Amino acid sequence: MATLISFDNTRIYYVFNKGTKDTIIFVHGWPHNHTVWNREVKHFSKKGYSTIALDLRGHGMSGKPTKSSAYKMDNFAKDIQQVIMRNKIKHPILVGHSFGGMILLKFEELFQKLAKCLILIDTSYENPLKDLPMLKYLHLTSLTKHLLKYILENEHIQKKHFNEVDFSKLNNHSDFLNWIKGAENTSPYSILLCLKDMLDFDEYKILSKIKIPCLLIEGEKDFETPRSTATNMHKKIKNSEISFIKDATHDTNIQNAKKINKIIEEFIVNI
Repeated sequence: MATLISFDNTRIYYVFNKGTKDTIIFVHGWPHNHTVWNREVKHFSKKGYSTIALDLRGHGMSGKPTKSSAYKMDNFAKDIQQVIMRNKIKHPILVGHSFGGMILLKFEELFQKLAKCLILIDTSYENPLKDLPMLKYLHLTSLTKHLLKYILENEHIQKKHFNEVDFSKLNNHSDFLNWIKGAENTSPYSILLCLKDMLDFDEYKILSKIKIPCLLIEGEKDFETPRSTATNMHKKIKNSEISFIKDATHDTNIQNAKKINKIIEEFIVNI
């Protein structure tokens, strides 16, 4: 277990297991924490890889900035770059799930050639919530603004202590229940500001510029980031492979860790 103070003084918490092979950095989704990767970390650590699983800013045991600008996608990407540079890691393998994969697309835009490869699981290059009527309504009204203002004005909500939940033990839960569990243990302020940035997310332009190897993994029954999104990404990223997991939904890293490990392992031994 380790922490670092990132570029804007936000504390970033991460778990670093040192091995003899390449370093794999795991980036969780919204509003989860590093424990979603516990079974992947255990698997690849046994195989001799160095592994890092971090808590994104605003999540888990990492710091929770109070400035809304701190939750821009660029800043999440910069945190990962800080972890890489502080630990003097050369060409890490970057693995991101959902929101974490979106962050990695932004990372590749900002820090090209720093990573060895990208592995994007159930992720999107654009607002993944655009087709959900409830969230389209949220985007079109001032509700988000009012909620953020309310939380900003109520300091006890911001500074409430949130317990850490071990998502690796929730592999039999639905995607929705996993999200609810995460929301219960994450600052409402962090959740809403991440949502706000996701609603404006668009990294379509970077896809054709990605030169490093890229693996796309998608649950066949993922309705949050559908198969068509993964297929579009595969078409645009020239040096990419795609793999679909039968009957899997959105949280494949939690519910299908063994299959995820097998697919990732087969990919990275050939790059």
